Amino acid sequence: SWNRGKVTIQPDTYHPSMIRALTRYMLQLDYDEELRAASAGEQPKFRLLPLDVMIAVDAMQSLNGVAMPFSVWADHRDIRQRGVRYDVPDVPAVKQSPIPVARFLHVGKEWDSTAGNATWTGLRDPYFEALTERSGCAPELTTLRDGKLAWAVETEPTFSVDLESACFIEDFEVDRLLRMHDQGVMPGGVTTGYLWYLSYGCLSLSHAQQNEHDAICRRTAHKDRLGITCEYDIDALIGRSVGFADLPPEARVAWGGKATTASAQVDLLFN
Repeated sequence: SWNRGKVTIQPDTYHPSMIRALTRYMLQLDYDEELRAASAGEQPKFRLLPLDVMIAVDAMQSLNGVAMPFSVWADHRDIRQRGVRYDVPDVPAVKQSPIPVARFLHVGKEWDSTAGNATWTGLRDPYFEALTERSGCAPELTTLRDGKLAWAVETEPTFSVDLESACFIEDFEVDRLLRMHDQGVMPGGVTTGYLWYLSYGCLSLSHAQQNEHDAICRRTAHKDRLGITCEYDIDALIGRSVGFADLPPEARVAWGGKATTASAQVDLLFN
């Protein structure tokens, strides 16, 4: 039903293309500072994205569907090996614009509703589990609060990147990650990068994040299957959504708190 199977569409963060651009600017500034320092015979004065932070950014962008898996490594390669530059542009000042009114997109009742097999959504990977079955590398499973099974991941007081694993990745795995990036993924596979880092033992989650990241992973995969992750088209997304006034009556009651006068709450009051 509409009142239980939709999400609001409204700006609350940067578009993925902007987040990707900001990441590229930081990678470029780091490289330029390394070149400047080498020319001056001194140590770099800063590094915006040290290795562990770079991997954390890459993993979280994959988890949230902001960029394709291992995009940070691809940008790192393009800057350092292919001569691509991502200079910070001069942006003219613009007047503040009002936040657009909320619209509503029907997505279904469950994040797994469009998955071929819900068993393997979230913090699971059938390929990895098949390869490691009956071996000492097979991941342990745990039952989450909602009853779903997920990998029993390493936990720490806070989210962290294991620096030893990060260095091992930098020394031995980058070529493979770049091949995986260049090959691309099937719809729903945008979280592959995050799951790879997790299975590699590079990431540790806080105790609360086990459930949270599983839910985010399911949600992002669902959005990816709908084509609304990474470089999605804003106009196309708006075209697939509806305004408050176009919702069925029961949905308008459920979502009245998201409406404004401009988005036709007046219609609700007088219907």
